[in-house]
Amino acid sequence: MKGMMVNMKNNVDFNLGEYQLHANPNFNYQLNRTYNVSNGNLDEILELAKKITDIKAWEKEMMALAEKDHLIRIEKYKDAIDSLKNVKSLTYRMFTEKENAASHCNTGNPKLVLDTIISWIKIIKNREE
Repeated sequence: MKGMMVNMKNNVDFNLGEYQLHANPNFNYQLNRTYNVSNGNLDEILELAKKITDIKAWEKEMMALAEKDHLIRIEKYKDAIDSLKNVKSLTYRMFTEKENAASHCNTGNPKLVLDTIISWIKIIKNREE
């Protein structure tokens, strides 16, 4: 395997490089994208790769991961927020399983997500007035 971690400005780490994660080049490429973009756990990706034997298995495993954004670890959110040194104001909201909104892109409860965004926009507008 090859690969390395690159530290970009503001101390946000991104995985860079290609690992041999799967014998099938298409699955290997996509697994590398998943790992590199999400800054995921390499051991978790390797375990996932073992379960992928064909496109149906790929779909099943990736859908299971997407249900809870499993590949983006919770501590990475804090790292990203902590790296924002020049912000004047920051609003952060983690949607939860209890709200039925913890799934990938909060698809389980879009009304809650959209209501929250609209409320946030109104708060920002009121601050500016």
